[in-house]
Amino acid sequence: MTWLTVHTIEHYTLDIPKDTPLTTTYNGWKNYEPWNVALWMQNDEGFYGVAQQAEEIGDYIDFLFTNGHTHTPDGVEIDGSELDYEALDELVSSIA
Repeated sequence: MTWLTVHTIEHYTLDIPKDTPLTTTYNGWKNYEPWNVALWMQNDEGFYGVAQQAEEIGDYIDFLFTNGHTHTPDGVEIDGSELDYEALDELVSSIA
């Protein structure tokens, strides 16, 4: 079996078999962008408060844009093409 060194932290190395599939999801989100928007929505008091008042993701985005927020603090576009709007809409509905 061939081994692949994935990451080295200080003096610890994680070795996994080369044929092991690496995950391409972010805690159940399809990619980084919706995961990051959801992260801020759920973990920042201001973003969470906006989500509580929104009925759907469009309301959330409109409010943020109206108030000058076009990106998350990590630089992800709040209305970017890579977002999973259906999943984010479900999240907003669950928070409201």
